[in-house]
Amino acid sequence: MTTTFSGTRAIRGSRRRRPYRHAVPFLAQLAIWAGGAGVLALWWIDTTSVVGPAGWLTGAGRITGLLAGYACAVLLALMARVPLLDHTVGTDRLARWHAWGGRCTVSLALAHTLLIIWGYSLTSHANVVGQTATLVLHYPDLLKGTAGFLLFLATGVLSARAARRRLSYETWHHQHFATY
Repeated sequence: MTTTFSGTRAIRGSRRRRPYRHAVPFLAQLAIWAGGAGVLALWWIDTTSVVGPAGWLTGAGRITGLLAGYACAVLLALMARVPLLDHTVGTDRLARWHAWGGRCTVSLALAHTLLIIWGYSLTSHANVVGQTATLVLHYPDLLKGTAGFLLFLATGVLSARAARRRLSYETWHHQHFATY
């Protein structure tokens, strides 16, 4: 049986299908989750023991920090215009994954910051404000890390729909680009 498509004759079912096009989004997500599991496995292998509330909080802070760092790399890869991903997954879907991943990354970075400060304050028997000042002012590179975290947090806040509607695209784009 023949059918007509746009004025040309074609045999039904003769169009070449690409079965891998449907598998790539699934495989991409599987690779992302497997990478996250790999990050957790590396932490697990390197951690000897976790003792007490301070150890649990600090360990959770380290895990969230490692996952946040991995998620930053994933966010960059999602928007890197990799031809295989662009053509099979689609730029619009990659942008949605990037937006969702951005929310997760900001949440992980915030959790990392709060859990590490809380865990270190329990370890040193100091209050949270004093421990924050000690960490930021006296630990190497933490002042720069704090500035980067605040820029990252500002980008997350400005990327929320309510804030984004009020900004020009150029302002949002430059703020977003400054984070990278």
